[in-house]
Amino acid sequence: MAPAQPQGPEHEDPLLTVHVEAALDPYRHRLPPDDLAGLRAILVHFYTTNPVAARALDELRAAPVVGRSGALSRRDDAALQALASRPRPKRSRGGSQ
Repeated sequence: MAPAQPQGPEHEDPLLTVHVEAALDPYRHRLPPDDLAGLRAILVHFYTTNPVAARALDELRAAPVVGRSGALSRRDDAALQALASRPRPKRSRGGSQ
């Protein structure tokens, strides 16, 4: 028997709620409220106990939020300073040695 899942608004997972409610959408006008509540409980149980579903939600949860696309410029002042302080190799002026 699976352990009981925490209940109440303090334990709500917004991502889980979005996916459960999306799964319930086709049935909202076809099922009575009691049946919807039961189906909701089954879906929450599935998404939280099935290893594949739980892993999928975790991957979605871990995805970075990107405000805009494009190249990121990164400046590492310590690396630039270290490079500038290195002695430059002497260059030979053509010819063979």
